Amino acid sequence: MTGIERHTRVLLAWLLAGCALAAHAADADLDPAFGDGHQVTQVRPVEFGNGQAWVGDVATLPDGRIAWAMENGIGSLWVARMRRDGTFDPGFAGDGLLELDDCVGPRPVRIAPLDDGSLVAWTGRCLRRISADGTLDPAFPAAVGGPDPDFVAARLLRDAAGRWLLAGNDGQEMRVYRFLADGAPDPAFGDDGVATITTASTSGARTLAAMALRADGRIVLAGSRGNSHGPNLVVASLDASGAPDPAFGVQGIVDLDPPEGYNGIAARAIAVDRDGSLVVAGDGNNGMQSCCVLVARIHADGTVEPDALRLFPLGPNVTLSAFGETSNTLALLPHGKILLARVSFPFEIATRTRFTLVRLHHDGSLDAGFNDVGWRSYVVADPEGQGQSGPYSQIHGMAFANGEALMFGRTFFEDNAIGPDYVTLMRARMDALFEDGYEP
Repeated sequence: MTGIERHTRVLLAWLLAGCALAAHAADADLDPAFGDGHQVTQVRPVEFGNGQAWVGDVATLPDGRIAWAMENGIGSLWVARMRRDGTFDPGFAGDGLLELDDCVGPRPVRIAPLDDGSLVAWTGRCLRRISADGTLDPAFPAAVGGPDPDFVAARLLRDAAGRWLLAGNDGQEMRVYRFLADGAPDPAFGDDGVATITTASTSGARTLAAMALRADGRIVLAGSRGNSHGPNLVVASLDASGAPDPAFGVQGIVDLDPPEGYNGIAARAIAVDRDGSLVVAGDGNNGMQSCCVLVARIHADGTVEPDALRLFPLGPNVTLSAFGETSNTLALLPHGKILLARVSFPFEIATRTRFTLVRLHHDGSLDAGFNDVGWRSYVVADPEGQGQSGPYSQIHGMAFANGEALMFGRTFFEDNAIGPDYVTLMRARMDALFEDGYEP
C-alpha cells in the first residue's frame, strides 16, 4: 500500500465517522455536555405546590451563553444567565441568578438579550434593562408609560432602529406597544405608542400569541379570535408606523376558518421565511382538546393556497396541548425545513407530558427522516433522585442556534403534588450540514 493510499483510507474513514456522528446528531439526541444527565434543573421555592405558573422566556447569546427568566412561585422574578454548559455564569449578578421583587407582576415575562450580554425584560409589569453584570439600569426606562398591569405579553423584540416592541393582550384587545431605545413610549407609533389590531369576534375573545419583524420594519402578528364554533386563526400585519398594512390581506388582516372536520384553529408562533412568506404554527381542535399540530404558509401579500394549511396528529395514542406554550416555539432550519417545540402527552402514566420537537418539510408535511416519524419527545428525570415519577413538563419556549434546539420550561411530578417544581432546560443537537442523516 502506498503512502497516498494509506492517507486516502484514513481520510475516508474520518469522513465516514464524521458523517455517522452527524447522522446520530440529526436524530436530535440530547447534548451530553449540557447540564447533569442531559438536563438542567433549578428548583422553584413555590408556596402552594406545583400548580400552574406564568410562562417564562429563554434566549441564547452569540457566544453560546443562555439567558432565561421565570417567576419563582413566591412573588419574585428570576432572571438568569448561564454558560454554554448549563452552569450559572458568575459574571452575572454574582452567582448567575438575579432575583427581582420590584415592578413584578403575575403575568408572562419576556426577554430580549443584546450581544454584549445585557438584556431588556418585560417583568410582567414593567420594562427593565439589566446590564451585562446583572445590575439594573436606573436610567431605563427614561419615561413612564406602557401597558396596564393586567397586560399579558406574548413577545418582546428589538427592531433594526433599536426600538422595543411588546405584543400581547389588554383584556380582549390585541395590542402592540413600541418603546424608544431608552425605554420611553414612542409617540410616533400607533396611538401615542400603542397599536390595536381590530378584528371581529362573535364571542369577544381575541388572543395575540406571536410576533415577528420583517426587514423593512413591518410587524407581523398571529393569534386567534372567537367564532361560534371555535376560534379562527388570525394573522395581522402593521406597517412601521403601527397602521394596518394595506399590502397584506384585507386591511392588514388574514382570517382563516377551521377546515372541514375541525371546530377551531389557533396560531401560537410565527416566523418570516427568506422568500417573505410567513410560517405559522399552532393547534387544531376537532372535538378533542388540541388534537393536532397546525402549520400554515401564507404568502407575503396574505394569500393562502388551498393546501398550505396542514393539520395532523402525532399518532393514535398521543394528544397535544397548548399547556404552557408560548410564541417562540418555531424555528426555520437550513434547507427550508421547519422545527416546532411543543408539549405532547403519550398516554404513558410513568412520564405524562413531555418536551417534544416536530420537524416538517417546507410544505408543512412531517419529515419522516427525523426520528423515523417526524417528531421526538423527551422525558425529564427526577432531579432529586428520589423516585419521583409522572413528570409534567411544560414548554415555555425554544431558542434555536448553530444546529441546536434549547428547550425551556417547567417540570413537576404527579406523585408529589405538593412538592417542588423545577425550571427545566434540555438541549438537542441537530447537525446543520447532514440534518437528514448520512445518505451514501
